[in-house]
Amino acid sequence: MKAKMMRKKILVIAPDFKPILGGVSEYAWQFSKGFSDCEAEVKVVTQNHEASKDFDNQSDLEIIRTKFIARTGAKLTFLNRLKKLFSLISLALLAKKEHAIFHPDIVFLPSMYPFAFFLKFKNSKIITTFHGGELLVHTKSSKFSFINKWILRGSCKNSDFIFANSRYTKDQLGEYVSGKSKILVTRCGVDWNRFRKLPDIDKLRDKYNLQEKKIIFSLGRLDERKGFDTVLKCLPEIIKKVPNILYLVGGVGPMKNRLEEIIKKNVLQNHVRLLGKLSDTEVYEYMNICDVFAMPNRETANGSVEGFGIVFLEANCCCKPVVAGNSGGVVDAVIDEQTGYLVNPYESKPTTEALIKLLSNTNLTLRMGHAGRERIEKEFTWSKITQKTYKKLCELNMS
Repeated sequence: MKAKMMRKKILVIAPDFKPILGGVSEYAWQFSKGFSDCEAEVKVVTQNHEASKDFDNQSDLEIIRTKFIARTGAKLTFLNRLKKLFSLISLALLAKKEHAIFHPDIVFLPSMYPFAFFLKFKNSKIITTFHGGELLVHTKSSKFSFINKWILRGSCKNSDFIFANSRYTKDQLGEYVSGKSKILVTRCGVDWNRFRKLPDIDKLRDKYNLQEKKIIFSLGRLDERKGFDTVLKCLPEIIKKVPNILYLVGGVGPMKNRLEEIIKKNVLQNHVRLLGKLSDTEVYEYMNICDVFAMPNRETANGSVEGFGIVFLEANCCCKPVVAGNSGGVVDAVIDEQTGYLVNPYESKPTTEALIKLLSNTNLTLRMGHAGRERIEKEFTWSKITQKTYKKLCELNMS
């Protein structure tokens, strides 16, 4: 007999939440909003932020924040690590208090899996989310990896269900979860309303003075995992085939100086612009201006890996083909040779060849871009993903 869609009370405990930028905060926000749209009663407990007040005033969700303001993006000095720890302890105490008041059916942890280990939530089912990257970083690179593995196993054991953002993440969890039946692959999505309207590209190119340019766009934190240095190293060969190429890079991060060194060494100043931090409007515009989106992501020595790659879906949503690294959970975000190319990210040649192929063939870029957009509309809008997930939760034994 088919289970009824029962109204659930869901307490979301999210260290990373809007207005903080990033994939994890977007994931937490979209699932919270999506569950609420499915008529669940949702309460969010999260950290404070400088811009929280304006954001919360515009949201229909009930959002409870810690008094302590979390500083995001700060260099991890000893003092900042202590501040981060204090912020997380404050969040845990607030979560326990709100749980006792709210009496939720479900406690949803969009990140920070150790909360499932350290905090006990009586009479509630616990759903813990894994995004892929934390599994390798916490268990491979740290000198305390044996402690991290112990906490990870305990967190999985204490969780009634586990959300994995890709098949890759689910496979990585196999070592820590007895019985994969409690793991649900809940992929990330795209805010369709944000990207559905395609703008006048010529007007945008006039605005940024980019007419007559072939444009590669990259977006993300400037760190080793993203592979932006690989694209820069490809440019000398690309320029020979596509002399009017311009590479635009949006984002900030620790690798900025290294990228600037590569630009200077290869005399690429006329072909590269590091755009810095971009607003949502600028992201939308640059995504639509570009011919190809590129991020040949890779696993780093310390185990950092791309767990899924929402940014590839956003590019596809704007009818842009993508060039992505065949690493981590990105294989769920990109269909090779249909919505873009999955390349070996540890060598520059495959990335060079994929980019030249796309930049030299307008029909190919249009075909792949439109295939990507159709796929997003059918499978990857946040509303479809959250509705499907909520229905699944109601069908499972959540009583």
